[in-house]
Order: sequence, then C-alpha cells, then structure tokens
Amino acid sequence: MTDREEVCNGDVRAAAADLDALGCDVDLRIIGFDLTEEAISSFTNIGTFENARDAKQLAAALDRAVVDVVEREPLGDAQLQAPDEVVAGSKFQVSWQAEEGDGDYITIVSQGAPAGFYTHYQYTRTGPTVTIRAPGEPGIYEIRYQSDRNREVYASRTVNVH
Repeated sequence: MTDREEVCNGDVRAAAADLDALGCDVDLRIIGFDLTEEAISSFTNIGTFENARDAKQLAAALDRAVVDVVEREPLGDAQLQAPDEVVAGSKFQVSWQAEEGDGDYITIVSQGAPAGFYTHYQYTRTGPTVTIRAPGEPGIYEIRYQSDRNREVYASRTVNVH
C-alpha cells in the first residue's frame, strides 16, 4: 500500500527476481491510494497494481489483494523415503511419491511441530528427490511433505538426528 511513488531507493523488480530464483512464488500486490500519473508510472510492470481514488475503491482493492487459501484433495498414498538416521548438520536426500501441487515442499522440523512450520526445505517442483540439511542439534525430527498453499502436511516420517 502506498500513497506516493517509489522513493525508498529499493529495487522491487530485482528483489522479486531474487526470490523467484530461490524457488519462491512471488505474487506482489501493490495498491496505490490516489496517486498521480508520475507515481503510478513508478509501479508499472511490478506485480498486480491498482490505484484507488477513494475509500470505496481502496476497500475493494484490499479485498481483491487477499488470496484465499485453496483447498486441495488429500494426496492419499503420499510416501516419503529417507534415511532413518542422519548426522547433525549433514545433507541427506529425501524422495517422495505423491501427486505434486504448486507450492509443495519437503522440510525437516522438530517432532510434533505445528502443521505449516518449516526449517530447511526444498520445493518438490525440482524433482522427485531433494537434498536437505539436518538440524545441528541431535534429536528426533520429522521429515514432511507439506504445502505452502494450505499449510497441510501430506506425509511425514521420523528421522533420528545424532
């Protein structure tokens, strides 16, 4: 949300490109409030841009900017393959068999962490096997196949980090 042209000397386009290169889906929503034509031009071709001229238009633009979480059918027989034990701080491979969705990823978290919580992760769109890093502290952890669209855990298995 802004009430004037971009003046922070930041490079929003470069930041979005950097996030995209890291595998993050970027859906930038910019809402201007009663901007001049010069200010509007500073946001050209950066995500989804709207310029609201009054409170009613502003409220409607804010409503459109909110993305509803998309419910997805359960994956059913989603399965993970990974070592039963790994060395703290080491990298190891995890494979899966599941019908992938946009925004699905593999992560490793403390056992019992809330759904949607993540630490080291890799998106599943990179292939059927990813390499992740084990936590530096020994303990029992969960490897999870989960989604950033609805925070649901579709498959999990424990791993002993020693």
